Amino acid sequence: MGVWRQRRFLAEASPLAAGRARTEIFYEGDAGAQSHAHDQTEQIFVVVGTFYDQTRTYQAGDYVSREPGTNPIAGSTTGATVLVVYTP
Repeated sequence: MGVWRQRRFLAEASPLAAGRARTEIFYEGDAGAQSHAHDQTEQIFVVVGTFYDQTRTYQAGDYVSREPGTNPIAGSTTGATVLVVYTP
């Protein structure tokens, strides 16, 4: 399995972040992450491609939110551009 690669980082000072959220866009084909946890709410919006977790595969336009402490797996076999936002 490949490794997630940070493609672009949107500044934390952006209006969306307002000092409380971190926004990132990731992309890579045949990449993923094993079970892991975040201490903040994780919100994911699939912009292009397909993205999967342990419950299903998400298509472009799909949104998923995970509560702090959730232990998801995540990845994409075909490649994806996803917007990931972490909020307290």
